[in-house]
Amino acid sequence: MLRVWSIDISFDRAQFHTLAQTLLTHPAIVGREVHGRHLHTTAVVRGRVRPMSLWLFWLILAFVLGTAEIFTYTAALGLLGGAALLTSGFAAVGVALPVQLLLFTIISITSVVLVRPIALRHMLRPQEIRFGIDALVGKSAYVLQDVSARDGRVRIGDEEWIARAYDETLVIPAGETVDVMEIKGNAALVYPRE
Repeated sequence: MLRVWSIDISFDRAQFHTLAQTLLTHPAIVGREVHGRHLHTTAVVRGRVRPMSLWLFWLILAFVLGTAEIFTYTAALGLLGGAALLTSGFAAVGVALPVQLLLFTIISITSVVLVRPIALRHMLRPQEIRFGIDALVGKSAYVLQDVSARDGRVRIGDEEWIARAYDETLVIPAGETVDVMEIKGNAALVYPRE
């Protein structure tokens, strides 16, 4: 179990110097501040904890949030990670902790409220351009050879395709214009235009 004790000590000058030397050199003391004859320390019992720079904390937080965003795909954690990354930069130049927390809060709220809706709109937009055989569905075709449930050929654009009637009871004569309803395997399922 790790216990953190924070103590403030005020003594006369001689006692203070003796105690300060002991506390400042003891490996369990991680937070050390000396102001005049006032000593503020943070002692850790059972285990040695070294202080971490705040910029490193913010950088690690940014990495963790960015990694979590990859798995959740919500756009919120990534924006919070970006806010932590910016705060890490401010911490590296020496901005005080309360200001860092304020900056992180402002950047986080601003990005989630303003940027996230725009990002979600772009992420959730349906695909407008279809590729490959999906692009053929809905196009018109010209019948080259009578199309039935078993046999037929059509020209879609510049390509010749094996064709089958979408409605198996129909026989579509050569020379007709049809619509491609579906591509199944290497055959186009077509239906006559009305």
